[in-house]
Amino acid sequence: MKAIVKTDKDLDEFKYVEVEIPEIDENEILVKMKAIGLGVHDAYFIDPSVKYPYIIGLEGAGEIVKLGSNVEKYKLNDRIAFVSLNQKKGGTWAEYAVISNNSLIIPIPDEISFELAASLPIAGGTALRALEAMNMSHGQSLFISGGSGAIGSLLIQLAVKSGLMVSASSSDQNQEYMKRLGAIHTVDYLSPNWIHDVKEWSYSGVDGVITIPRNTSKPCLELLKPGGKILSVSNDVIESQDALVIPYPFNSPIRKSLLNLFKQVDEEEIFVFVDETYPLEEAIEALRIRQKGHARGKTIILLD
Repeated sequence: MKAIVKTDKDLDEFKYVEVEIPEIDENEILVKMKAIGLGVHDAYFIDPSVKYPYIIGLEGAGEIVKLGSNVEKYKLNDRIAFVSLNQKKGGTWAEYAVISNNSLIIPIPDEISFELAASLPIAGGTALRALEAMNMSHGQSLFISGGSGAIGSLLIQLAVKSGLMVSASSSDQNQEYMKRLGAIHTVDYLSPNWIHDVKEWSYSGVDGVITIPRNTSKPCLELLKPGGKILSVSNDVIESQDALVIPYPFNSPIRKSLLNLFKQVDEEEIFVFVDETYPLEEAIEALRIRQKGHARGKTIILLD
């Protein structure tokens, strides 16, 4: 099968190669990949004990083509979306992927395409965990740093649906996009006046801040009213005497909430924007482009 591999633990080098389809054990599932969600962390969230070259990738969607003898919850030809984390036999950037039966696996509703399904497990799970951890009340104000990417796009919509007033930042080209998602107020993070603009919009400051890009939490502390909450999805180190720093709950259970999110997407209550699609052979270049930032929605690698 064709796959994208990282060649060495210490080198930022990737290759499009031919590899053997992995064999599965009694607790594993073999998935024929149909779509792969591209994330900037796909090449770096790798278990330190794996052997190289290693197939990268953390999420995707496809059809089950083989089941281990102990797998009872699923059947052949099931359409599933899933998170592939710490899988010794490789990640999702391949024509086939092996996952453990205790992985985060979501059945795909009939009306949702593989393309849309592949965009939801990580971005959706991250947005849901962050919002649940913040535990904000109806009518409160929330600022989202990095509102136009895959996580931010979903977070804006979920926050608005829960009754929050949302302000969000992105590059200038994505301002109208965030407003269409439901943000009341938006700012260009490259503007020298963006902090002043958010303060002016929120009067005494916002009740909560969620930061998505790395190293954006420190300036966002200025936006909070006394006793306000701040959470960093990227695990920024945040030091503050006045703010309540909420740790991102990496391991909190999320499957039930994700099932509901898939239902909302199926019923067109939540919008999923796929910015660009690439074939597997162009995925390395797509990763390089995505790492430069300025994202809108999700980038998807399509197979077949």
